Amino acid sequence: MPLQSTSGRFVLRDLYDRNLSVTLENGNVSFSPVAQPLVGVVLFSDRYDACMGMLPYLGDLQQHNADRIFFVGLAVYPRTHGPAFKKECEENGASFFVSSDPEVPRLARLLARRYTHRDNYPLPSILFFKNGRYKMSLEGAAPYETVQYLIDQLAPKKREEQ
Repeated sequence: MPLQSTSGRFVLRDLYDRNLSVTLENGNVSFSPVAQPLVGVVLFSDRYDACMGMLPYLGDLQQHNADRIFFVGLAVYPRTHGPAFKKECEENGASFFVSSDPEVPRLARLLARRYTHRDNYPLPSILFFKNGRYKMSLEGAAPYETVQYLIDQLAPKKREEQ
């Protein structure tokens, strides 16, 4: 079913019942209540080892760069749901915002279509937004060092922190 619009508002709930509002409007994406300038939207599935293998270090990267990046995990077509999905994510070290809400596949397709110009996007993928504007994406499993390098390039530390 083709998407009729490239705008919209989604309210997602994560594994711990926290809400995140994602609004697509006028070419920008806002994430509320996110204070960090950089947001990494992680499109993944618990069906693939490459996806699950990234979860622990994305949480670690968010913790070590807490003032610069916020990761949003969108579990596209999860094979498990509810408590079983939560347990699987916890066992795989997902310590950042992860949602498997029913609207996740629609939001993921909308973001992929708009920013990668593809309906058929690879999993895992990370789309980076700085202050609401799309900057770039990584397709496939990326090593810790690559993601840290991109965080440093897209949201450099303030001088006094270096």
